[in-house]
Order: sequence, then structure tokens, then C-alpha cells
Amino acid sequence: MNGGGGGGGGGGGGGGGGGGGGGGGGGGGGGEEEEEEEEEEEEEEEEEEEEEEEEEEEEEEEEEEEEEEEEEEEEEEEEEEEEEEEEEEEEEEEEEEEEEVHCCV
Repeated sequence: MNGGGGGGGGGGGGGGGGGGGGGGGGGGGGGEEEEEEEEEEEEEEEEEEEEEEEEEEEEEEEEEEEEEEEEEEEEEEEEEEEEEEEEEEEEEEEEEEEEEVHCCV
């Protein structure tokens, strides 16, 4: 005679930034087969949650890399602007020197 198996477990919580909730518990009923099925379902749910967490971590890493690239591009643009300003200043100084030479001869 197979006795009635107990209700199954609740859900696992969400991981970093919202993993999925766990599945509901299994019903009563008898036998070891249902217990094995419940264990397999729980394992599958845990694996799915782990996969979701890994995907979220990968997305966060990609976002961080994109931000770093944007910052580097901004720095390069600033450096280019500074170089252009320095070149303009040098040209102005050269022009002023030439004007001084012409006026004072």
C-alpha cells in the first residue's frame, strides 16, 4: 500500500535584480515516483534560476564595458579638442610675432 506523499516545496527567491519565482508545490498522492518527479522539477527550477542570474550578470558586464568605451571616447575627444586649441594658440602667437617684426623694422 502506498501512503500519501506530502505537499511539495514553495519557490526559490529571485537573484540579483529579479530572478523568477519558484514553482508551486505538488499535490498529495502516493508513491516514490511523485517524490522523484517533484525533486526533478525543483532541480530544473533551480537550474533555470541560476541561468537567469548568469544572464543578468553578463548583461551587467556588457553594460559596464559599453560605459567604459563611451568614457574612453569622450576622453579622446577632449584630448583632440585640447590639441586643436593649442595649435590655434601657437598659430596666433606666430602671427603676432610676424606682425611685431613687420611693424618695428
